[in-house]
Amino acid sequence: MARPKRINIPFCLYHVISRGNPNAPIFRENADKNKFLYYLDKYADLYSFRIHAYCLMETHLHLLLESSEQNLPDLMHRLLTAYTVWFNRRHETWGHLFSGRYKSLVVDKGSYLVAVSRYIHLNPVEAGLVEQAQDYTWSSMKYYLHPESAPPYLYTKEILSWFHDNVAEHEKFVREGMSEENKPKILAQRFVSGEFFADRLQERLKSDDKHAKESPAEKKKIKRDSNKKERFQKADNLLNIVCKFLGCKKDKLRYTKKRKGAFKTGFMMLVLLLRERTTLIFREIGEYLGCSPEHAQHIYLLSKNDEKVLQNVDKIRKGLGEIL
Repeated sequence: MARPKRINIPFCLYHVISRGNPNAPIFRENADKNKFLYYLDKYADLYSFRIHAYCLMETHLHLLLESSEQNLPDLMHRLLTAYTVWFNRRHETWGHLFSGRYKSLVVDKGSYLVAVSRYIHLNPVEAGLVEQAQDYTWSSMKYYLHPESAPPYLYTKEILSWFHDNVAEHEKFVREGMSEENKPKILAQRFVSGEFFADRLQERLKSDDKHAKESPAEKKKIKRDSNKKERFQKADNLLNIVCKFLGCKKDKLRYTKKRKGAFKTGFMMLVLLLRERTTLIFREIGEYLGCSPEHAQHIYLLSKNDEKVLQNVDKIRKGLGEIL
């Protein structure tokens, strides 16, 4: 039977599974897993993906990630290729590390986000490696118990919001485990959803096919421009919020070379919030704020260790709710 065509659309939640060659590990040492997470961080940022959950097993891996553009194949190609090259050099091997193409399932975010994340986090428990999901070092579950320590590429807020930011309730939900009744169902080898969601997405895909005759360059430009416009609208919302918090005008935070005092603090607050609450990468943050990508990243790293900035951002977070 022919493989189903891979779904590649913007603003989509995917459960990605990639396996190694039969009876061959894709991770031999902890250093391998650390390097894979390094590449995951690098390319998720480059391609504007949010990682909601992950689990690295000896022979396969799971990712729950959300796109902002139509570029899942680009992300996975760069991620798996970079890691394979590194793995082969480190272990003096050659050839393919992963067996065939990765599997990607489109997830109905409104109904199955937390269910799929639980499934991913329970993989080590089901394999008998640990008794509790949070005891497994190489999954994102431990960060859901301590979200303040989560790495930049891991976005825990959305799943925890389903539990009113109560980490104990989320941990209880995962600990309850899965049964045949609550296990995520796969439809047509492509969807983790109900039939209504799958049917609507199929209709959308058919509609998209009608425009397939446009040149690749035209489609890429349209996609890039529309996505950037939407992301910059979210950035404008955050800029307004920070300016209101500080009682200053927008031009004091944007396109200003010399920022001092409250304006410097405000600039750092804005960069931190842009990185946390939007899918903008540092190149786009720099474009939005009138600085280089390197400067935007430098300010982001400084802001994460500035007590005053963190206190102010925490106050803003509490008032944001689901504005964005």
